[in-house]
Amino acid sequence: MPPSPQPSLAPVASTASILAAYSLGAYASQTRMVLGNYSSDFVAADYNLIVMLNGADVGTASLGQPGSWSFIASNLAKGNHVLNVVVEQKSDRVRGKPSAGYAISVL
Repeated sequence: MPPSPQPSLAPVASTASILAAYSLGAYASQTRMVLGNYSSDFVAADYNLIVMLNGADVGTASLGQPGSWSFIASNLAKGNHVLNVVVEQKSDRVRGKPSAGYAISVL
């Protein structure tokens, strides 16, 4: 009899969220400092917090003080964009559900 599949340890949707996205100066209109929070339940050596822009991965957030994270999104095209974050388990690349979208506009 084959072994039963192990349940995924991927975090749930509510583990990370985006709080704000700030412009970094008048001359950096295409760059945003993105800030958010996360549940410390997933913080372990085996997890990443992936930032997504319009559904595509753009990088890994830096985890700060317990419960906070940051990411600099640069070279953003002019127009409207949606940012999301998702927790990924490194060992098997399983992801939780992405956070709610956070809309930004680059002029």
